[in-house]
Order: sequence, then C-alpha cells, then structure tokens
Amino acid sequence: MPDTGAQIHSVGRLQVPAVTLLLATDRAISKTRDPVTFVLALDNASDRDVVLTFSSSQVYDILVTSGDVAQWSWAADRGFGQVITERTYPPGVTLLGRETWSWHDLTGKPVPPGLYRALPSLLTIPPQTGNTIELTLDVQ
Repeated sequence: MPDTGAQIHSVGRLQVPAVTLLLATDRAISKTRDPVTFVLALDNASDRDVVLTFSSSQVYDILVTSGDVAQWSWAADRGFGQVITERTYPPGVTLLGRETWSWHDLTGKPVPPGLYRALPSLLTIPPQTGNTIELTLDVQ
C-alpha cells in the first residue's frame, strides 16, 4: 500500500486507511411509496490523500433489510468489472453517489409497510460498513 500519510487502522493482518462511509436519506418515514433517495459520501478525516483498493470496479453498495431478510440491494442487478481498482480520495468529504429505492424487494414486488434498515458498504479490501439508517413505510 502506498504511503499516504493518512491514519491507518488494522483489520486482521491488513491495514486500512481510516475513512468513514456516511449514508443519509431524504426521509426516514414515508406515508407514500415515493422513492427514497440515499446519499453516500466518504469522509477522509486525515490531512492527506488516501488511496483505497477495491476488489472490483464497484465502489459501494446499499443493502436494505427487514429483520434478517435482504429486501433490496443497489448493486443486485448491476454488473461491475472484475478487476482490482485503486481510487484516491482527498481530505474532507467526497460525494460517492445518490441512489433511489422505490420500496420494492429484490424480485420487484412492493414491500409491505414496516420497519427497514439501510446499511451502506464500501467495497474496499477488506470491505467497510457505514452508519445504518432506519426507514419506516407507513402506508394504509
């Protein structure tokens, strides 16, 4: 791994730059089935560029669950190049993407009203997770 001067923490035997994956949404409770917008960002709290290594061309994913059941994954129906990729992130917050979920499960069926959790992951080697957001679909 190149010397970036950034803070490093160990995961097992691997060293990973100390970055934080952030997930935000435009609403936590929905009384309609209007799509939810997620915003993903990476916070490099160091004062230097951080180089991250990814296991493919995919940088992130968002997994929505209900209990222990996966309901939706942003990457589920997408293809990604299967090549190890390096990306450089400057100090501060970098916007990674804006993605929407239309309250449908992995098969395309509308999910029932209830509590859901959205968990982002940064697909570095090894992968890292971010903050979880609770979402409630409260339709009659």
